Amino acid sequence: MGNFEELICWLNPQSLRLGVTRGGGAPTLTAQDVAAAIGKARGEQPLGAELLVMRSAPEMASLSAPTRRGMIRDIALREHCKRQRALFFAGESRLTEDLKLEYRTATRADVRVATQRHKGARAAAWPKLGPKWKLLLDLIDFELASHGKCAVCDGTGAVWVPRADGLRLRADCKSCLTTGVEQASGRRRAEAIKVSESAWRQSWALPHEWISGECESARRAAARIASKWLGFVDD
Repeated sequence: MGNFEELICWLNPQSLRLGVTRGGGAPTLTAQDVAAAIGKARGEQPLGAELLVMRSAPEMASLSAPTRRGMIRDIALREHCKRQRALFFAGESRLTEDLKLEYRTATRADVRVATQRHKGARAAAWPKLGPKWKLLLDLIDFELASHGKCAVCDGTGAVWVPRADGLRLRADCKSCLTTGVEQASGRRRAEAIKVSESAWRQSWALPHEWISGECESARRAAARIASKWLGFVDD
């Protein structure tokens, strides 16, 4: 087996053996082996490991909900500050080029470039910090946890497709786009953070997608760490 996320779905802390072998006469994996692999992942990727078990084996979760959400909040705040700085400096650059044009030390082409850069920074900027942000981060946390896992792939992000020769081919889950999370509509997400659907599309969909993607990357990194510790090659 090459996918730790599929293996952890079988994890039961009360069982002694999972009935999964490494091949080549290697001993059968035990639940303790998988738990140790999770511990290894927690040491290097704490948020990713927590999200991994929250989805597939929630009884193994070790972080409190406020701690987990605090980690997600820190990811969001770092990126929010980065985008705000980019917007500030792009605005400064545009004003500088405008002044240079007045004194004929810059060309109209320079101003156009600075203006386009400023427009790009404004489009990439996120909404100002406020109460809606807590609702957004709570929504992201809910979707990443086991409650929002994709019913088609059971949260693994992959499905097994039968072939004509009787074997099965592992493929990306199209229902959740490999995220393992049920894809909610923009309307439902807008309702969750108490904004209109148009406001969701214009202002909130971008940070939701980016933060969710970062958390998903952390979860996959944790799965790779655990897989490597067990001697698997994660797909």
